[in-house]
Amino acid sequence: MSKSSSTTIECPKCGNSQSFTIWNSINTDIDPTLKDSLVNRKLQQTDCEVCGHSSVVNYPMLYHDMSHKTLVYHLSGLNVEQLEAEEFEHLFDGYEFRTVDNWNGMIEKIKLLDANLDDRAIELFKMVVLGQLEVDLDSPLYFDEMLSNPEGKPVLSFILVGDEAARSFSVPMESFEHFEERVAASLDEIPLDDGKWQRIDRAYARDILDQST
Repeated sequence: MSKSSSTTIECPKCGNSQSFTIWNSINTDIDPTLKDSLVNRKLQQTDCEVCGHSSVVNYPMLYHDMSHKTLVYHLSGLNVEQLEAEEFEHLFDGYEFRTVDNWNGMIEKIKLLDANLDDRAIELFKMVVLGQLEVDLDSPLYFDEMLSNPEGKPVLSFILVGDEAARSFSVPMESFEHFEERVAASLDEIPLDDGKWQRIDRAYARDILDQST
């Protein structure tokens, strides 16, 4: 089941204090509407009752997707050692464990699960996409959704987060599938540690590429 608690936060603009609901954990199969609210950023955002200023609140959250047997932890100050001490692996046999350090990463993991896409292959694919865009390989790039182009063929939509504005673009699903086939052997040769929390991000992609060369 999903769990929540109440806390008091201060508006960063006017200093007004007001109540805010923290969702410590969300079970998407039991509470699907909470997943939608999380993806739409309603659970992370608050509007000041005095000045109306909108701000994002960072706090730890455990996302539980029973159908995909995956746990995603938005750390927000926690560390992996604290998570290991809780011994989640003994309670969730056969699950995959992921950690993220920002809400964009959390939302991306949820969308990848819903699209049945391998986050490891996607993270490697991002390196290729960023190279083709001729931008910094550390640029924040996130999977957004799976769409169809005007010809009816599936495409993967990504969002490149810039300093001033986000830019969206799409890549043919066929291109990703060919890429996934090429990297499958490398991913099999460097398997994840079952039952342990994993951070699948740009650093992970770089490590895989370094170990594969």
